Amino acid sequence: MDRQKVKPSRNNLKRIGIFGYKGFIGKHLCSSLSSHHVSFNVFEGYALRKSDIEDFFDTSNAQEIIFLIGSFDLPLDNLIEKNLLTLQTVLEAGVNKGLQKIIYVSSGAVYGNPGPEGSFETDLLLPTSLYGLTKKYCEECIQYYEVNYGIKGVILRFPNVYGDGNDKGVVYEFLKRVENNQDIIIDGDGEQGRNFLHVSDAVNALYKSLCMQNSEIINISNDRRITINELIKIMAQYKEFDIIYDHSKNLLDDNLYLNISKCKKILEFIPRLDIENYIRQKFV
Repeated sequence: MDRQKVKPSRNNLKRIGIFGYKGFIGKHLCSSLSSHHVSFNVFEGYALRKSDIEDFFDTSNAQEIIFLIGSFDLPLDNLIEKNLLTLQTVLEAGVNKGLQKIIYVSSGAVYGNPGPEGSFETDLLLPTSLYGLTKKYCEECIQYYEVNYGIKGVILRFPNVYGDGNDKGVVYEFLKRVENNQDIIIDGDGEQGRNFLHVSDAVNALYKSLCMQNSEIINISNDRRITINELIKIMAQYKEFDIIYDHSKNLLDDNLYLNISKCKKILEFIPRLDIENYIRQKFV
């Protein structure tokens, strides 16, 4: 596969369709695309209703889509419906309406436990959560449509994405509890390590991927690995709070570390914001 570095230009971007524009990343993405004068349409129908999707493609003439619809919430039935069935319905309708490319936001959770140098795009996928399992199914669904219908698929695997406007995730939960003078509760011993990615960097990667001509799977992340305990220490520099360790929940294997050598080469992507600076801004 020939690989080439890409630099987005509004002159060579086709009309884009956004699925999941009301979500945390979607809101930031739409704001960024507007600031770059990129023409796009947002899907406002029901993503499990094929007629709604077909109407969207008819009215928008979108040949490329960014797919952000998804859920973290159990049970498995909900994950399959919100993550996999919505995607498959959109792809099935799209192939009949001239869809050429999908940019899909996946997750580092598809890997399972990382190796010493992090998880690489070529690693065997052994997810340790039902969420990661359904995201793996979604990637395979896209690859099916690539093989059988010629759709280009750019799959971006994100770690924990944080930033203003997010109401989920460990960064949000910890900050909220500290600001409300509540104890922070940590599952396990707090030595779980992971990457964190600011939403502006996530959006920047999505924007850069618009000009990719080939199907690719790419890790997108800040390359700083930080444990939960280290995250707590950063917050403790600015405000006092108590910590409760819940050792009944042993999450020692809940690690997520993405190697980003590929995205630096292919997308010329370099994360700009560090989580420590973000936390400092919240308290200073």
